[in-house]
Amino acid sequence: MFIIYNLVQLFCFSIGLPYWIYLLVRKQKYRHKLKERLGIGYPEKVKVQFKDKTERILIHGVSVGEVNAAFPLIEHLHKERKYLPVLSTTTHTGYKSATEKNPPHPVLYFPLDFLFSVKRFLNLVRPKMIIMLETEIWPNFYLESQKRHIPLILINARLSDKSFNGYHLFLPFFKRILKSVSHIAVQTPEDRSKFLQLHFPEQKISIIGNLKFNSAIQKKSKSHEVEFLSTLQGFTEYPVFVAGSTQPEEEKVILSLFRNILKRIPHLKLILAPRHIERIPDIENVLKGLSLPYSFFSRVKSGARSESVILVDTIGDLFYLYSFADVVFIGKSLFPPGGGQNMIEPAVWEKPVLFGPYVKNFHHFADLMLREEAAIMVRNAEELQTEVQNLLLSEEKRSFYSKKASLFIEKNTNALKKSIEIIEGISKNIFF
Repeated sequence: MFIIYNLVQLFCFSIGLPYWIYLLVRKQKYRHKLKERLGIGYPEKVKVQFKDKTERILIHGVSVGEVNAAFPLIEHLHKERKYLPVLSTTTHTGYKSATEKNPPHPVLYFPLDFLFSVKRFLNLVRPKMIIMLETEIWPNFYLESQKRHIPLILINARLSDKSFNGYHLFLPFFKRILKSVSHIAVQTPEDRSKFLQLHFPEQKISIIGNLKFNSAIQKKSKSHEVEFLSTLQGFTEYPVFVAGSTQPEEEKVILSLFRNILKRIPHLKLILAPRHIERIPDIENVLKGLSLPYSFFSRVKSGARSESVILVDTIGDLFYLYSFADVVFIGKSLFPPGGGQNMIEPAVWEKPVLFGPYVKNFHHFADLMLREEAAIMVRNAEELQTEVQNLLLSEEKRSFYSKKASLFIEKNTNALKKSIEIIEGISKNIFF
């Protein structure tokens, strides 16, 4: 089956080669560290880091969300033990987030799942243990790790319905892959049930909650280190509405409702952070069409004057911008297919949080927050405008949701402790 997997993989790569070449030529993010992803071009600085004889533990997070969730875990492991955490990631934004503070631990791109690149990667890192954040399943990587007797743990694991159906369709294949996993720590009882249906042993599954609570709390605790926060304190003089991780249809709605609410609250400011900053020119066109003055956040954070709309054209700042909000809307949720974005982050800042009905990727958080009255779900553009305006005009209502958000976060912060207990239980047999 694995011979077939590798042959199919090679066939698909060959067929798609012209397209991959096109992407490499046109988009820099696909060229970035390509040799490293193939296991053939590690820089000398990286090679020097791995000449150290310290025992290593590899932690992998595919993108920004998983990388941020890994930070509290890395910090604990680095502090408590004598081994070196190594962080790997898959995306360009994940790599940028992992390296922007010049961390003491090595950061690498995760290898493409070709057998030769996987082997070269593991030959370089030589980890004693591997921790995969959420559910990244790469057949060659998993099986090669098993051959080398490296314990592999899934932490913060989750299975969407789409992924579960795909794995279940090829159950004999993925059942064999999962045999290489030492333990799976899932987010919810629903995720546990799905892994059991994939025939993973019950005694090797734990429910821990979600590490993203801990990562958000840690980021907040270190917010004093973020330089631009002090330059934006003037924001607190005005009511502020923050719309985060928005999609194109949502941006038109938000800008229209903002213009309407300005009639009641003339000093209102809007901080608009699109999910993909490459769409900034499109949003500019909408702003110009509505005659709304705007500033780029990259200039505002450097001290430039801010207009009534601040357009976030930077990566990694949205979490801290939530701290200035009076009301927050979480994007990619108002129109189908949606999917949702991280609503934990504004809740950590004790902000009233709104989102739409299409939050399937974060439905567990959404359900919990709605049950605890820590968020408001709006079904359409009209409801969004009504709720935003009511919250901005009522300090009592904002205070109610702020307190509920605080209690919600306080009740859901055990994932880090449980993850460490699992890792230490397994590590007793491999670290001396």
